[in-house]
Amino acid sequence: MFFRLMNTADALRRQEACLDAWHADLSDREKTAVLDAMWETKTPRYSETLLKIARGQDSSAVRAQAITVLTGIGVSHGAAVLVPMLSSDPDCQVKRQLLALFRAYPAPEALPAIDQLLGDQTGPCVRWPVDFLDRAREARAAIVAANPAR
Repeated sequence: MFFRLMNTADALRRQEACLDAWHADLSDREKTAVLDAMWETKTPRYSETLLKIARGQDSSAVRAQAITVLTGIGVSHGAAVLVPMLSSDPDCQVKRQLLALFRAYPAPEALPAIDQLLGDQTGPCVRWPVDFLDRAREARAAIVAANPAR
């Protein structure tokens, strides 16, 4: 699926093909292929779709990848709607990618949830092996730097 999407004639058509290819009934492998193609063809046009995927019912790996692509496309509007997921999503990989998103696009609304993550020394993500707390500190610092009044 990835190669089919990437072999589309021009950039605009590749982007349209990526948007058209996304369907809830795809397998996780197919969804990953579409998200990979979105990563390769980055455009703000994907924002709405990626936000829906991130907040949807797909596997945590698919949702985390959607957040990664969203972080890479250079769109800050809409990111704040994902703030509640920092507290509610049970998956550390999803939370880690949210922290990267809020580091790139500082959302002051995320500060309480980030502070909660940093203060919870017994939560499952504290022991997560991939720099989780570092991501939380970096996101917090970026938000504070972008919003000095906080």
